[in-house]
Amino acid sequence: MKAVAIVPHLGKTEVASITRDVVNWLCERNIKVKIPEDEALTLNRPDLGYPEEKIAEDIELVIVLGGDGTILRAVRLLRGSDIPILGVNLGKFGFLSEIEVKDLYPALTRIMNKDFSLQKRMMLDCEVVQGRKSLAKHMALNEIVVGRGVRQRLLEFDVYFNDEFFGRYASDGLIFATPTGSTAYSLSAGGPLVSPDTRLILMTPVCPHSLFNRTVILNDTDEIKVCSKSEQLRVTVSADGMIIFEGKPFDFVRVSTSASSISLVKLNGRNFYTLLKEKLAIWESF
Repeated sequence: MKAVAIVPHLGKTEVASITRDVVNWLCERNIKVKIPEDEALTLNRPDLGYPEEKIAEDIELVIVLGGDGTILRAVRLLRGSDIPILGVNLGKFGFLSEIEVKDLYPALTRIMNKDFSLQKRMMLDCEVVQGRKSLAKHMALNEIVVGRGVRQRLLEFDVYFNDEFFGRYASDGLIFATPTGSTAYSLSAGGPLVSPDTRLILMTPVCPHSLFNRTVILNDTDEIKVCSKSEQLRVTVSADGMIIFEGKPFDFVRVSTSASSISLVKLNGRNFYTLLKEKLAIWESF
């Protein structure tokens, strides 16, 4: 292994020290280290800092020190590049993380010896369209959300599956989630838990003003279009919690399975159901 990127969540007190130790461990083995430049400056290592658009160039692994939100940031930095991600859990739940901090160096040794596997995770493409113009494009690992801004009435959306009208929703928004995202916002809105080994798209309404509030499960080959019927209200479109469009008007938002995917490093043999049981136990403790 010649080059590794580290994406740390330096808002957590212990992460700066852990990051410096990992940098030293990798450098002792003549492995080049790349860190987003803002974090590199915070660590007093500007020599390791790279602009976000260059982080993914010529690396073989991304080490994420944080929680699931930090992994989502790493996915954005990869910009569609399918470079393996090792998630080191420093958050509360860590559905996407593979190991805890205490297992970090044995894990890195195994990775250097090629003793690991990869799990592919599907992603979604989102495009906001007006006429022949694309107003915004983005990818998401967890979910795309089409919803309302602050202090607004509920919105009305017409939803089409594969260009065929499905129905009109009056709600605070619509969540389009991957199986990976089924444990995130979609779950909070009442959606089902889905194994990440499947390939499908979940559509879950947020606080619908209707007796029909169930998640619709679509094939991964389906294309969804969402047209806002609330022309006087501002509509927000977000990808993995980051706003990519806000305003009016637009013709539709298109959501479909992305040609890109991500690869998570797997080391410990835990399957989704074992992990789910562990995380549900944590939830019950709050």
